[in-house]
Amino acid sequence: MWRKNRRNNGDGTYGVDLNRNYGCQWGGGSGSEGSDDTGDDCYRGTHAFSEPETAALRDFVQALDHPRAMVAYHSYSQLFLRPWAYTLADPPGEMTLRYIAQDSIARIAAVHGRVYDETIWYLCYGETGDYFWDGMRLATFTPELRPNTWEEGNFDPDPNQIIPNNQENLPAAIALIKDAGCRKVWIKDHTNDNGVEPSAVWMGNHWSHAFWVSPDIWTVPAGQISGLTQNACDQ
Repeated sequence: MWRKNRRNNGDGTYGVDLNRNYGCQWGGGSGSEGSDDTGDDCYRGTHAFSEPETAALRDFVQALDHPRAMVAYHSYSQLFLRPWAYTLADPPGEMTLRYIAQDSIARIAAVHGRVYDETIWYLCYGETGDYFWDGMRLATFTPELRPNTWEEGNFDPDPNQIIPNNQENLPAAIALIKDAGCRKVWIKDHTNDNGVEPSAVWMGNHWSHAFWVSPDIWTVPAGQISGLTQNACDQ
């Protein structure tokens, strides 16, 4: 049931809550949001990145070649959380984060019928995902694993929950890994395009599908200007 690391705080207490020790909005809140009481389970440390664990992960991720996503598995409550943690306001890129979270929740539910919730019912300052999204736009998600309630086992569920937990979270993780590894931008080019590439094939005297003028793509400037290269802007 130990939550923190093993930092000797010098006053007879041990440990810093690493998920309150990152640099985004560090020092805000109180109690479970982030505490300055060394004996508290949510003690945030003396300053942002005061702990070797958080500093090491920060440095490791920043040294990677264009990282895209991160998943930080926690327990418990069957939640699938995304930035922001320190406020209920939407972050930049909320639509993308929400889409990935909802897609992941659907993939999890498809395995054993366990439905994870997006609702966050507490705030957290100095949180992992907030730091990496704020500073690097690294899409970071926090699944809070089974069980759903205290009565079902809380932080100490029955060992028979280990394999189902992994089975249902694996498809969501694989999908996120594949998306994060994709270095291409795919454009819908006809109304029935379902993502198969190439979606339209030349049949010798006609295309297999009529092309579609996408409302998501436009050119700047809108008209051709002699002597200038037209720039395509994807939005």
